[in-house]
Amino acid sequence: MRTLTNILAISTKPEHLQPLLLSLKSKDITSCLFDARVLLRKYYLDVHHVRELVSLITNADVILVDSPHMSLYIAFFITRVLRGRKPLLIRLRGVYWEEFHDWKISSKMINPLILTDHVVSHGDLLLPNCNFLASRLGARLRKCRLETLYNGVDLDRFKERASTHKMRFLYDHFIIVPTNFNIARKFAGLLYFLPDIYNIAKKMDVNVVVLGANGPLKNTLTEMIRMRGWQTVFHVTYVKDIASLLSLCEAVIYPSWQDCFPQVILESAAAGKAILATNVGGIPEILQGQCGIMIEMTDRRAFRSGMIRLLEDSNLRRRLGSSARSIISKYFIWNAISQRFLAILKQNDMLA
Repeated sequence: MRTLTNILAISTKPEHLQPLLLSLKSKDITSCLFDARVLLRKYYLDVHHVRELVSLITNADVILVDSPHMSLYIAFFITRVLRGRKPLLIRLRGVYWEEFHDWKISSKMINPLILTDHVVSHGDLLLPNCNFLASRLGARLRKCRLETLYNGVDLDRFKERASTHKMRFLYDHFIIVPTNFNIARKFAGLLYFLPDIYNIAKKMDVNVVVLGANGPLKNTLTEMIRMRGWQTVFHVTYVKDIASLLSLCEAVIYPSWQDCFPQVILESAAAGKAILATNVGGIPEILQGQCGIMIEMTDRRAFRSGMIRLLEDSNLRRRLGSSARSIISKYFIWNAISQRFLAILKQNDMLA
């Protein structure tokens, strides 16, 4: 067992780790966050930044690698540098590691599946972001140590906002339907339920805001809206302040057919919004049967019934929203996540 004073966190998306590290700072643990994007220059490693990273590794007690997409390439390099000298923790988010064809990863990279197997087999501890992913990993990687470490959310960021925000004037009375235009099965759920969403919303004079960054499947949605003349369905690509948008909507509808632990569900719950979602991946771990309505993937009757209940009953929306915010404050704020992280380190003899 060692005394932990310094964590080196490495990620191509440092904003995902920063809240955790800030919370650890309040517990007298210092950290360094290395933005791994600076390492990559046209698929080879930048020598200057490699030297910087090696120096940081030398001074760190524990290495934490966050691994979306290209970070696995960097983690491969780190395993070669460490060679077992210091604990290597690998944070895994999403099911992208299993279904690479959905992500269209460049063929110039090392085969992603082989790369992932190498990296995780050299990690001292894998930290999947939900029990659903942990069970998937455990079935395939039987020799690896696994501990679930949930994503967190900043509850204060999602306090109730005044309804005078400019979004109110763009979409008066609206629901939010998040999706992903890069992953086929996430988007397929939206396509399957969208006619029902539109028909119910139209009857109740509610607009539909489909929220999702641009991707190869976006044109399919645009063409559907145009062909069917759905004038109350809007696509919003980017919102700088998601908290304000969530504070103004009536409810959040999440009809995905494939997912792991969607951050937008955490954020919707933190904003105190009632949620209707499909029972896939780690979504039940967030809703816990108390703060939302879950339906099976292709159950259109249950979906229509749940959506009508949400939009007709404001008391139900308030009750579910209040329960959602309560669950977030208990299990998913960053202070709770950092405490769980330290407990994991102690259980695995990485912290005195």
